[in-house]
Amino acid sequence: MKLKDQDTAPEKQADDVNLEDALGAEFDRMEASGEADDSGVEHEEVEILEEGDEEVVEAAAEGSEEDEVVDDSATETDEEELGYNQAAPERWPDDIKEAYNALPPEAREVMLERVFKPMQRSFTEKTQAMAQMRKQLDPMMDIMNRHSKNFEHAGVDPIQALNRQMEWSAHFARVGNEQGAKDLATAYGQVAGQEDTNAYLTPIEKRQQAQIDRMEQQLNTNAQNEQTRVQQADQSAVNARTQDVRNNIQQFASETRNGKPTHPHVEQVSAQMAGLINGGLVDRTDEYGQPVPYQDQLGQAYKMACSMSPSLRSAQDIVTRQEQVRRASAANREVVSKTPGSDVKIDDTAPLADSISDLYDKLDRSVA
Repeated sequence: MKLKDQDTAPEKQADDVNLEDALGAEFDRMEASGEADDSGVEHEEVEILEEGDEEVVEAAAEGSEEDEVVDDSATETDEEELGYNQAAPERWPDDIKEAYNALPPEAREVMLERVFKPMQRSFTEKTQAMAQMRKQLDPMMDIMNRHSKNFEHAGVDPIQALNRQMEWSAHFARVGNEQGAKDLATAYGQVAGQEDTNAYLTPIEKRQQAQIDRMEQQLNTNAQNEQTRVQQADQSAVNARTQDVRNNIQQFASETRNGKPTHPHVEQVSAQMAGLINGGLVDRTDEYGQPVPYQDQLGQAYKMACSMSPSLRSAQDIVTRQEQVRRASAANREVVSKTPGSDVKIDDTAPLADSISDLYDKLDRSVA
């Protein structure tokens, strides 16, 4: 028996070391309390167990399993003698059961009584609380689902609508139905012409509405500033275009050629020119769609206006005929100078028509 005690002592010491590594301070406290509470009889029972009376222990265990009804005092005595022997729950996986059964009795008790069962109890309590909460939420969800189409059509958030309804319900419960009805009517602007549309909003919605109002005000200010800027830019462009037209008109009116005004009648026909330009009778774009310069437009309008005036048209015809005669005379002088009888002289003091007639007569006689 002593050899057996010596053989089993290292195994027990190894179990104690593993137990301390696994559960730490909790097992130290349990071992200390167990040593303080042991009686002389318990010491004797432990010695009997350590001497190896395994058959007696097994018989006692089998007897306890077969007895279905035992009193509480006998059960407690058996547990003290045999240690904690609560089996693992049936729903545990096999590998967890094997690990649980391999633990010492104290470790099994801690794992099952202090870890698993409290956790299971807490889970059950929370599950029951969630079920109770679900009973309260289901009717609310049914109400929201019944009005979901109306909310969607009006663009209303169902959560905000529910929150608003809860706020008003709480307000009615706080101040009473009569005062609550007055406050509700006031909030919607139905009392004495009051139109405080934000009174029915919750504090969070009021802050959001105030932020939206500030943003709208800023947007309106920016839009007004942009409109003013565009108007000023358009007016500046109009002023610049008007000044450019005036400069071109002044340049057109003061233009000279060979010391003489190129457009001597511009003041006389200015009204007709404006009418022709405004009436669209003057080309403002060329055949390629490019804008025609103002000088060219004024030139077209000037010619058309002069042609429309009988007095100016007659004067223009005379000037044109004189210019044609002058050019013809110059050409004839060059021809006469290169032909026999070049000694024929032209009277420059005679009228251009007479000079040309005399010139042709002299040329005919010299050839004959």
